[in-house]
Amino acid sequence: MNNTSIKLALSLVFVTMVAMMSFTSCEYNDIPSGPKERRAKYDTIVMNKSSLAAYVSEDIMNQCISVRTASNIGQKLAQGEVTPAASPYYVAGVVYKRDDISTTSTFYIRDNEDAVYSFEAYKVKGVGNKNFSNTNSVKVGDTVIIKAQLQNYYGTIETKGGYVYATTNDDAYPMTEAIKWEFKKSFCNWIVDVKQDSGFDLWTTAATTVQASGQDASKVNHAGEAWLISPEVNLKAKKLTKPRLNIAHYHLTRGAEMNPADYLKMFISTDGATWQQVAIPIYTTDDKGLAIDATLDMRPYMDCEKFRMAFDYISTEKCAAKWCIKEVKIYEIKR
Repeated sequence: MNNTSIKLALSLVFVTMVAMMSFTSCEYNDIPSGPKERRAKYDTIVMNKSSLAAYVSEDIMNQCISVRTASNIGQKLAQGEVTPAASPYYVAGVVYKRDDISTTSTFYIRDNEDAVYSFEAYKVKGVGNKNFSNTNSVKVGDTVIIKAQLQNYYGTIETKGGYVYATTNDDAYPMTEAIKWEFKKSFCNWIVDVKQDSGFDLWTTAATTVQASGQDASKVNHAGEAWLISPEVNLKAKKLTKPRLNIAHYHLTRGAEMNPADYLKMFISTDGATWQQVAIPIYTTDDKGLAIDATLDMRPYMDCEKFRMAFDYISTEKCAAKWCIKEVKIYEIKR
């Protein structure tokens, strides 16, 4: 190979390397380093697809940065360095892991389920820069915007202070109770309708719950069925726009294990006469006696003038679970 051929070959290699470097730069975009450079193409695409756009002003959405951008900004900081307090960032992402919630919460977000970049929201406060009061305020799958300073905490890119500016999780926002039945040694004017007599009262009151059980004092299971039916409620008069129903309940297995949805059921009536079964979204999975919250969307019933609900308890000789209901409430989210 003569000198001319060698020079031509080297030139082609150099041009190819430059082209590859240019393609990589275009593929991943230049990461903005400060508030004035936040409208990177990648961030704009991510934010436009965000379900938060329905709840947040266009101005704030335009200021949001992605998790990938936040991670790269943090990596440019020296270890222990923090971005200026006067220029907080709005970081948007999807929650994929959460630590316990107290007055603050630590959780982790990324741009989507397949994203490589992740970001730690470290001990942030809740919506409105207030302490968390609801353990359901941050859940895996929520889309959130965090307003905070960024810091490189010795290799970990995370928030410095800050709070949840917005979230798709309604439970993070204040609520107004429309009606609440708190069962403490009382049926709260609910009535019992026996469908199959077991020989004793299936539904009884306790210190903090109403409870149903088909097992007698000798621990013998009996077949039976009884409904616990609520008073009539005029939901239309309460002028609700985004109502929810929450049931705090748990059950204890007594006898052969069965699918709880087969013998612990719920029905709703909109006319006081006919009933339609509605699935209870969640049951307890252990026998520890710890209540869980089952939440249902009440918007289909918010114009109902004769709303009633009922809990249907069924026991058999093989299975007579103990079903405990602590409270039932209908409430409105104030977003």
